[in-house]
Amino acid sequence: MIKVAVMGFGTIGSGVVEVLSINRESIAKRVGDTIDVKYVLDLRDFEGHPIQKKIVHDYRRIVEDKEVSIVVETMGGVEPAYTFVKAMLEAGKHVTTSNKALVAEKGAELLEIAKAHQVNFQFEASVGGGIPIIRPINCALTAEKIEVIPIKPLPRKKAITSAPVENQAHPGFGEDGRYHTKKGENPLPKDTKLTFALAGN
Repeated sequence: MIKVAVMGFGTIGSGVVEVLSINRESIAKRVGDTIDVKYVLDLRDFEGHPIQKKIVHDYRRIVEDKEVSIVVETMGGVEPAYTFVKAMLEAGKHVTTSNKALVAEKGAELLEIAKAHQVNFQFEASVGGGIPIIRPINCALTAEKIEVIPIKPLPRKKAITSAPVENQAHPGFGEDGRYHTKKGENPLPKDTKLTFALAGN
């Protein structure tokens, strides 16, 4: 049995616990072992909730428990998440996080710590609203060497304004809200809806 701890019992954390419970059998078949949530770290108590018996308030309870091999961090923010995650990695526990702020500010450092302790630091849930992109880059593009991903500020945006059709010498939107390919020509039905709101300078 794989023992897991979840840090944070908000929207995401409670969702993780729920998914692991509802899909317990199907996950066990895929993983080859059952997964059990042993601890949930949160400042609050949840009296009357079934999760209360698993609630802990001190992250060191998780750090010191050798049974726990995987920790899911869903707290948000850089601190205390960074301190907690770093301690988990140094204790030899795999960590997965949905925390964008943590990954943006401390991700490189945490990856190095994970590498030094031969554990995984997974953060795909923090990227693009959970859209799978990190794993495809690591697996599907194994033969490719990605040296840098350039990032530059987006250009200032301005709203597109429509000129009267008779004044247009090029394709565009007319005052009637319909798209025209040439001056005075309108090939699209009147109920056709097109969205084209912003463009760069």
